Amino acid sequence: MVYGGLATLNEAAPEENRGSMTSAVLVLSYLFSGVLAIALGALATALGMAAAAATGVLVVAVLAAITVPLALRRARRDVQAQARRTPGVRDAWVASRTAEKV
Repeated sequence: MVYGGLATLNEAAPEENRGSMTSAVLVLSYLFSGVLAIALGALATALGMAAAAATGVLVVAVLAAITVPLALRRARRDVQAQARRTPGVRDAWVASRTAEKV
């Protein structure tokens, strides 16, 4: 998850800001992982391992449910932008969009 985000960041970030932005992503990902581990450890101590595991699965599932649609939307937008820039593909894309409206 982190490395996919870093690849996207490296493509999008201006060269002069790439290092600081990469550092920020890594710090946030390690911070989140650490906070989650401590919180789940405290929960396991208080309520048991099953409750902590279920909570951890729920947290990761919610994050995935938020992230996957956003990533798919971005990928679709990137493909459409590339199609618009490529002459032969652009014409086919325009024709398909016109056909959808009819």
